Amino acid sequence: MFSISNVSKTKLDVPMDHISLISLPPIDENKWGAIEIAKGRAITRKLDTCATYAVACQEVANVNKVGFVNLYEAMLMQKNWESFLSDGLHFSRKGSEFLARILEELLMDKLGDLKWWFPDWKVINPNDPVEFINHYLQSQI
Repeated sequence: MFSISNVSKTKLDVPMDHISLISLPPIDENKWGAIEIAKGRAITRKLDTCATYAVACQEVANVNKVGFVNLYEAMLMQKNWESFLSDGLHFSRKGSEFLARILEELLMDKLGDLKWWFPDWKVINPNDPVEFINHYLQSQI
């Protein structure tokens, strides 16, 4: 069974301070509900249920002493947050870009101190990438 504490005990040796949970986003009930009704299905996803899941996710993060990003609240605080969802449930391009900005900030905060193993792809010699990378790795020893 998966548990957060087991992640830190794997061969990957992930420190707990490098783990973060991200809540689910809100749902646009009107847009998603219309799609479900058009397909003859019951509306089973609700905005208040998303809030409940976000709270539960935060509780799990707190208990396990890992980071937490409340994507649910972060999106709701944005003007026209509904535009972040293409069909009321899945991210639109705008929503994906919003999440990417949050993840970039999170990753820099959590992992910014990690050493680069390889050079930026833009500086690699495209004519001889293997030789370039081998030389780069030797210079890092």
